[in-house]
Amino acid sequence: MLSNTLLLGWLLALISAGLFALLALFDPKRLRNHPAHKRGQGRQPLSANRRRALALLAFAPGVALLAFQLWAPFTVWLGVALVLGWLVVNLLAPRSGQAQG
Repeated sequence: MLSNTLLLGWLLALISAGLFALLALFDPKRLRNHPAHKRGQGRQPLSANRRRALALLAFAPGVALLAFQLWAPFTVWLGVALVLGWLVVNLLAPRSGQAQG
């Protein structure tokens, strides 16, 4: 059974990773290079204010853990959010064989 510390860190990291995924899916630079965008289709990028708000929300769990001096869950959150964020960006990156433009 998972301890409360580990469970709290993982839960908050999953929330942050979901917000990182939203940021990556609606990133203007990433969308500009997407083939659907070049055809006039596809998703529209988020405004700068919405991107800032999502970024603040993504890091809010870590700040809250620090504010309450929950060091072990913060360490778990930091590690898991880092790895999941890297995984999201890697999965959304264009493949080496894809045409860039």
